[in-house]
Amino acid sequence: MKLHVIVIAYDRPVALRGLIDCFILQSCPDWVMTIVHDGPASFAVRQVASLYENDRRVAFLETAGREGNWGHANRKRMLQVIMGDPGDYVLITNDDNYYIPRFVEYMFEEASKGGVGMVYCDFLHHSLRYINMISQPKVNCIDMGAFIVELKLAQEVGFVHDVGWADGLFAEECNAKCIERGLKSVHVNTTLFVHN
Repeated sequence: MKLHVIVIAYDRPVALRGLIDCFILQSCPDWVMTIVHDGPASFAVRQVASLYENDRRVAFLETAGREGNWGHANRKRMLQVIMGDPGDYVLITNDDNYYIPRFVEYMFEEASKGGVGMVYCDFLHHSLRYINMISQPKVNCIDMGAFIVELKLAQEVGFVHDVGWADGLFAEECNAKCIERGLKSVHVNTTLFVHN
């Protein structure tokens, strides 16, 4: 089992380094990361990317032009092309997020119990004054970075929405696909991530 981390980035070198480092420090090393910079990256962002060029788990890509719109086009594109093994999971996140060092371990602990298509956790969010948000897989109750989904299931659902609340719509659709397939969506009742 491996976690494929898709990171949507845009010109925040300090935040990007913090995100990469929090995965480097994970207690569970079973992850790979693809960073997609929305448009040509600045010198500072490229410098950060170069710090990890010898780590095979971290890949850095740049799109030809800036697409904006919360990075939805890049999320959709990456979800379509990412390759993984059966049983792998995917996390779609942003460059300004932070995960506790046992995030992957805790999420995989639940995922490995069998019959689990989606695992989601609680989080802190800057726009909510960093109060603890108890997640639910629905609009206005979850952040994109707070859940992992079986890769093949997520690819079947696809990232099709192009609105500000697409995170919640994607979570709802992944949860519905789990129900349809007889898979569980499991809530980890712990705060494992901070959205800055």
